[in-house]
Amino acid sequence: MEPSMDSDESVAVERLVKVRHLRKIASLLSLKLSPAILPLKDGRPIPLEFFAEHQSWATDMEQSLSEWSQVPELHSYIPSAHDASLVDWETALERHLHELRQQRDQRRTEQEKKQAILLAIQDLRLQGALSPALAKVQDTARHWGDALRDKARCKQAMESEELPAFEALWRLVEDVRDGRADEPDAVRRSDLVARTFGMQLALQAYSGKIVPEGGWPEIIGTDEALARLQLGAIPTPVPPPAPARIVPRPVETRDLEWEMLYSIQIRLRDRAEEASRAAPEPGDSMASMRAACFQTLAEAIELVIFVGRDFATKRDDEHWRNIFGETLQIMATGQSALRKLSELRGLGEDPDQLQCFRWLRKVSDEQRFYIARHMKRDEPAEPSRVIMLKPRIQEIRAELDAPRRVTKLLRKIDFELSQVSGDPEDDRAHWEAVVRAITSLIEEERVPPSNKDLREKLLSKYSILPEDLLSTPQMLLVIREIDRYLADQESLTKGSEQSHTASEEVREVGELLKGKKALLIGGIPRPETRDRLEEALCLGELVWEEAREHESKSHFEAMVNQPDLSLVCLMIRWVGHNHVDVIKEYCREAGKPCVIMPRGYGVNQFAHDILQQVGERLQQDG
Repeated sequence: MEPSMDSDESVAVERLVKVRHLRKIASLLSLKLSPAILPLKDGRPIPLEFFAEHQSWATDMEQSLSEWSQVPELHSYIPSAHDASLVDWETALERHLHELRQQRDQRRTEQEKKQAILLAIQDLRLQGALSPALAKVQDTARHWGDALRDKARCKQAMESEELPAFEALWRLVEDVRDGRADEPDAVRRSDLVARTFGMQLALQAYSGKIVPEGGWPEIIGTDEALARLQLGAIPTPVPPPAPARIVPRPVETRDLEWEMLYSIQIRLRDRAEEASRAAPEPGDSMASMRAACFQTLAEAIELVIFVGRDFATKRDDEHWRNIFGETLQIMATGQSALRKLSELRGLGEDPDQLQCFRWLRKVSDEQRFYIARHMKRDEPAEPSRVIMLKPRIQEIRAELDAPRRVTKLLRKIDFELSQVSGDPEDDRAHWEAVVRAITSLIEEERVPPSNKDLREKLLSKYSILPEDLLSTPQMLLVIREIDRYLADQESLTKGSEQSHTASEEVREVGELLKGKKALLIGGIPRPETRDRLEEALCLGELVWEEAREHESKSHFEAMVNQPDLSLVCLMIRWVGHNHVDVIKEYCREAGKPCVIMPRGYGVNQFAHDILQQVGERLQQDG
């Protein structure tokens, strides 16, 4: 079901409707313009009603755009609002609305997660005794669960300081079950539970006395300790190999009846929407479970279809079979919960659930997928906890989408770099797009900054990277890795190729600095690189100091004032402009030449920067 809109989203929709209406009027006016100017050829004036319509439209547009230009949230979407067209505004408003909906969906997912935790808390019990402390916590969990379902109280509930403690209690119970009670995370959770709900409850949970009402389910066919119950589904164990004489009939993709599953998914989504809209009957405690069961099973089926699209080509791939097996287990849990709910309500067999069960059994039998749980009537899934499957469904989908997202971002970087011409003004928008894409790769997709594909794309434009766009943490990480790579590559030429790659500038700097002492500030000191620079530039000694962020700069003053120091080099990408200004002032007061190194620490680059900035002074100083 589509979540209801909040006030910000409603306003965004109204703005988008308005700008589209203005564009429609503009299109109609343009159609009227051609016949309206025809009388001019005969010396007659343009009809006044046309001017009136145009003026009315222009006034309406100017008022709307002027109002929207004052909205701070829209500035990032349309920075040049004063000369933007209606097309630009429509694009900006669409982007704004899209992000608002994403934020709403994220809030809803977080709300559903908290609801699932609160339901799980209400299902706990103390082994062999009654626990007033636990009963009190469960009453509070019930209160906040009701508040989360109430639109008027939902925001207050989401901001409650008690909700993190409820999650800590549930995770602590899981940690104890899985033998992780002594790990730092479990200890921190125990401390939070004690501070929020009391030491007695924390000790009961920590000692393993608090468990779900029905106990922890066992994994069929294994002697290992209970696998961690993640979001209501046990990871599917690898099935034992079938006897060699049993060879399953090759099954084509169409034989798995994807069309039937797709139809079931559509029906379940319709039923979820209908159940959500229907007012609960008095005393009906399962009203909220019906929509959750329908929606979760629909999402599980959608995931099975998504993963199963590669069935024909990947069914013999072990990794793919493990993922597909887990999606089948999630679907089995969802259909079992729906069956249990139907029985509790006295409705008999649910036709959609029954079709799902038969499809799962067919795939399990014919394709040898082992579904460990929730395929028997005597081990039903708990309807109140089925919502805990949804985050895992989203995780699997995101994991499978990740390679495609990474490829898309790399292509985006490739395209934007291909548009870079070398003109700083014209290239600005392209570089900003590159930085945004790199930020997404590093921060969201967890691509390492040293990624080879990313590095090779940037190397082609490395010499013209705008310095002012390198201040983001993600961009700095990438640039530093490129600098290290270039330094390592240059070090590989130290042997027979060194005389060829060493430029005339390197030899000239070597004569100017022969036997002298230099100070290099910034970067991560690397002995092999320091030795290479000392040798290539004929330095008597190169002192390399790291400049950490937020570190005091005062100790650099003493280093700069060393009487035998002849040169100071600042790696601006590692030092930062704040440090640079202070250290430059130290150098000025001490009368020491200072070189700003904008690129990596390759020998040729070092020599070039030294000659360009302080070459004449070094010659004068002798």
